[in-house]
Order: sequence, then C-alpha cells, then structure tokens
Amino acid sequence: MNSEPRPNSPEIDALCKLTREKIAPDLELPEAEWTLQSGPFKSSQHFFDSSFQNFKELLHYTHLDPNYRVLDYGCGLGRIAIPMSAFLDPEKGSYCGVDTNAECIKRNQRAFSRYSNFRFEHTNIYSKMYNRNGGSIEELLKLDLGQPFDLAFLFSVFTHVLSNDCDFLLSFLRSKLKPQGEFFSSWFLINDETQKGIDQGISGREFKYQHGDARIENQEVPEGAVAYYEEDVLRRFEKAGYSDVCIHYGMWRGGIDSWVYQDIIVARR
Repeated sequence: MNSEPRPNSPEIDALCKLTREKIAPDLELPEAEWTLQSGPFKSSQHFFDSSFQNFKELLHYTHLDPNYRVLDYGCGLGRIAIPMSAFLDPEKGSYCGVDTNAECIKRNQRAFSRYSNFRFEHTNIYSKMYNRNGGSIEELLKLDLGQPFDLAFLFSVFTHVLSNDCDFLLSFLRSKLKPQGEFFSSWFLINDETQKGIDQGISGREFKYQHGDARIENQEVPEGAVAYYEEDVLRRFEKAGYSDVCIHYGMWRGGIDSWVYQDIIVARR
C-alpha cells in the first residue's frame, strides 16, 4: 500500500466504542430468524456485536474516513451499515449497500430510512443460496451507483463466488472506485502454509473438492464456501488493474497468530 494501515491500537478500540455509543437506540435490528439465515449469529445482539469486528478491520486495514463514499457489496441485512450509520458524516459521507437478496434490501431500506445519505440496491444475480431466480453476473451493469467511491468493501463475498464470475466482479468494482480508491475484500486463500494446516487437521476448513479454478466444501452447494489459490487471485487482481495489493492472513487456516478469521486483501484502483 502507499501508506501503512492504522496500527491495531487503543485508538481504534476507542473509536469503535465511541461509534457504538452513537448508534441510534431505536435502530431496527433484524429478528433472530433473519440473522440465522445470514450467518452464524445466535441472536440480534450477536449480529449487532459482530458488525463492530468488521468495522474495526476496515479502520485497521483501510483509511476509512467519515467523509468517505463507501460501497458495501454483499450488504446482506445491513450489518456493516450499523456502524457506518454513526460513523459517516451525514453531509459529506455516504453509504451504498448492494445485495442479491431482494428481501434483505427491502428490510434495509426500511430500517435505515432516516439516513438520507444511505441507499440500498438490489442486483438480480443468480445465487443458489440467496437468489435462485436471478440472472448472470452481467446484471451488475444495470446498476446506477452514482459517483465513484472512496472505498468498496466485501465481507464474505468472494468466499461464495465461483471462479467464472470472479474476474467480472473484480473488474466491475474497480470501475466504481475513484482514482486511488481503496478495495477491501475477504477470502479463503490456499497456499503452501494453508495446505499444511489442512493436511495437519488444524485448519478450520478442508476444501476437499476442486471446482474449476477454485476449491469448495460442498459439492451440492458449491457457493457454500469457496477457496482460491493465492497465486491465482494475485493474477486476477493484476488482470483487473489493481495496484498496491496486500494480503493479511486470517486464523481460519490454523497455526497463525491473527485477530481476523478470513484472509484479507486490500488494494487500490
């Protein structure tokens, strides 16, 4: 990167705490049955708490600022929109959430309706998990997302995207960034150390099955969990035109001291 990320410091913890205290007390949280569909969240409170872990990752690995225009691709039930609602400047900053699940988008539009600088857009892309009636990844080209973004981030999206859509998505999102805009994404990356952890049985996942250029956990639902070979991913980033690509490894692989679960890639347009 052109400059080092913020240190994982008491200052970031204090900023997270302050942001959390500023959340509107009557902000509508999804009910438990919704949260169970979107991840391993035991309750609405667990869902709320988890949003600040990812918010902390953004503060640490990017230069997120209250004046940023941010794009949350794969926004789901608006988990990261929660801290953003208190962090972004209502006049200069803005948030745009995009997801393939139309019901989630409708729910978010209602829950965050008080924030005039927030918008949520549905993209009708096929997903065996979330949108079985959707079309091809090219549906993204129909979206009008407005002015370029300072930061685009994707939590647990490429871990559910198959290889035939990966290049298109990387290229599309780069096109939505302003010059030198930041790109944050989480992955399951396979390299020699990852494979060693899998072979030793200390990795959180095995990814037994080859699926095109990727490896998957479940042959019945390939999108359920997807891993990519690290060298291949770096080639994809280069092909899409990104610069300053930096990897931060997560604890999922086992045998690594990390405070994040998935692997993180941060890059610039």
